[in-house]
Amino acid sequence: MSEEHGFYHPSVGYWQTTSEPSEAIQDLYPEGTIPYPLKPSDNYIPKDGGWEYAEPPVEPLPEMVSVLHPVHLWERMTKPEADAVGAVMEQQDFRTRQIFATASSYRSDHELWPLLQQIATQLFGAERAAQILAPSEMIPA
Repeated sequence: MSEEHGFYHPSVGYWQTTSEPSEAIQDLYPEGTIPYPLKPSDNYIPKDGGWEYAEPPVEPLPEMVSVLHPVHLWERMTKPEADAVGAVMEQQDFRTRQIFATASSYRSDHELWPLLQQIATQLFGAERAAQILAPSEMIPA
């Protein structure tokens, strides 16, 4: 049958044994090691010979990127809306037209996302632009 025992050293920290260590083993512990009460559970830190609860760190949520698949963009538009977007895109430089024409997705962290938002908002208004540009999926940045 195991009987756990706790020990603490200011430089090493806290550890537990599954049985009472022999004198010879305890002689190997760093000088200043003291017997310590067993740790109640995670999120407790040693303090003044006992334990103090410490709130676990809150992991920040990862920044998310909106991804819009071209098929969804074009499916969401009516034929007249698509024609209007096409007319505006014809006025863009060749590089920009090629990026939009060959993209496998449109991402909110891409340099041309603001242009896509601007075109949709100017042509259809903010509410309709939001519907058309709604993400197909959200992924961590």
